[in-house]
Amino acid sequence: MLIPASLIIGMILIVFSACSGKTDDASPIDGVSDEVYEQLVQNYFFWSTGTDILLGDVEPEEEGSKWYTEHELMDDAVNYVEEHDEIDNAISVFPNPLIYEYQEDPDSYSETEQSYMEKMLEFIEAANRVAENYGNLKEALKDDLEIDDSDNIFDVF
Repeated sequence: MLIPASLIIGMILIVFSACSGKTDDASPIDGVSDEVYEQLVQNYFFWSTGTDILLGDVEPEEEGSKWYTEHELMDDAVNYVEEHDEIDNAISVFPNPLIYEYQEDPDSYSETEQSYMEKMLEFIEAANRVAENYGNLKEALKDDLEIDDSDNIFDVF
C-alpha cells in the first residue's frame, strides 16, 4: 500500500509544528527573549523567596542561607565573578548576572525588556526594604511576566 506524498508531507508538517511550538522555557512575552525571561523569573523567585522567608511567610526546610548558597546557580555566579574583576562577590550576580549587566548597558536590551527590567528593579528595591508595596509589586510582576509557581527553582519547602 502506497501512502500519498501529500499525506506524508502533512504528517511531517504536523510533527514539525508540534515540536517547534512554545516550550515551558519560552518567553510568553513578545519582545522579551527566552534567556532574559528565564533570568527575570529566576530573579523574581530568588527575591520573593528570600523576602518571604524574612517575613515568616515561608519556612525553609534548610536553615540559614543554604537554600541559595548551595544552589546549583551559585557555581555560575562564582565563575562569573572570577571572570569579572570589578565584581566583589557572587551574591552580587546571583541567581544570574542579568541585573548587573542591565545596569551596565541598558541599551543592549529591547525596549520591552528594559520595561520589565525596571519593574524588576523596583520589585528588588521593595524586597530589600521589605517595603509596604512589596506584596503588590510581587503580584503585579508575577502577573505581568505570566510566572507560574511551578517555575520556582528555589524549592525551599
